[in-house]
Amino acid sequence: TLRSKSSAVIASRVFGDPSRSPISTRSANSAAEEQIRQAFSAEPETIRSVPAQNVYVITFQSEAGSVGAAELERQAQDAGLDVRSVSSVSASFGSNTQVLALGGLGVAFLGMSVLVFAMFRVFVPSIAVVISAFSDIVIPLALMNVLGIE
Repeated sequence: TLRSKSSAVIASRVFGDPSRSPISTRSANSAAEEQIRQAFSAEPETIRSVPAQNVYVITFQSEAGSVGAAELERQAQDAGLDVRSVSSVSASFGSNTQVLALGGLGVAFLGMSVLVFAMFRVFVPSIAVVISAFSDIVIPLALMNVLGIE
């Protein structure tokens, strides 16, 4: 399935300077992240903190019929969060980028294979290096697929 991603950079006004508070920075971050999760009807994919600026970058993964970027921005403002920017990447762009990356990987592997065969000039060591490189590429990709990492 094709999914698009939307990112929002949000500044939390609810939590002040953690150095003045008896609450530790870690618990202040978790409290801010919890407030951010509760502010939206859609579940954020990731919440990344930029500690020096008290800013959070929130990524949502959207599918057909899900909440749009404008609605998410409205929900953030209703919760008292400042939205500094909103950006999105279309599913077709992500798909095209993935196809381009796989093509580049194939061309790089082919070039490496030709170079190895040219340098070794003997079939058995050359094919061993090529098979080893192939397994070094395929095993992590297979594990990412099994673990559901996109």
